[in-house]
Amino acid sequence: MATTEVWDNDDNLVIKFGTERSKQPRAGEVRTAGAVQTITMDVDFSDVLNNAPGAGFDVDSDVGGNFDSFSGFQAFIPANALVTRSTFYALTDWADSAGTMDIDIGTYQKDGTAITADGLHSAILEAELDAGDLHVGDGGHIGADIGANDAYIVIEDTAAATLSSGTARLVVEYIPQLA
Repeated sequence: MATTEVWDNDDNLVIKFGTERSKQPRAGEVRTAGAVQTITMDVDFSDVLNNAPGAGFDVDSDVGGNFDSFSGFQAFIPANALVTRSTFYALTDWADSAGTMDIDIGTYQKDGTAITADGLHSAILEAELDAGDLHVGDGGHIGADIGANDAYIVIEDTAAATLSSGTARLVVEYIPQLA
């Protein structure tokens, strides 16, 4: 059985030896012609944490057993970018056991500090997420500058519902700050 060894060398670069399977990225930046750039993220109901930010975090920085920040390998909206549009398209029906689902999609700094927890989409309800439904972003970031920090995307269910199904595609369009 193969083992994987991981360590930091003298230059603080991560060195890995052994076998390790690659993972598909959660989100990626799509290069387009012109000024508008796009981040596309496929979302599964199991990615959305109940009543706690986390769908998107990939580092447990305080070693407390929960992901609470970002590694920097995730797609992000660059500092001072202008967010022009965000859409959340339900690919399949979303459901929870109590019918109380309330999804916010917002932005966080790399260290896990909230910029605006519902800055892209606010209060998406279960009735708005049947297969084929499109939710247009209504948060405070839409049509506004993202702020002075890179903005990582987090999706959370603020109603603490028990989600049981649903897939969607999130598309965020922005214009980077021109130098």
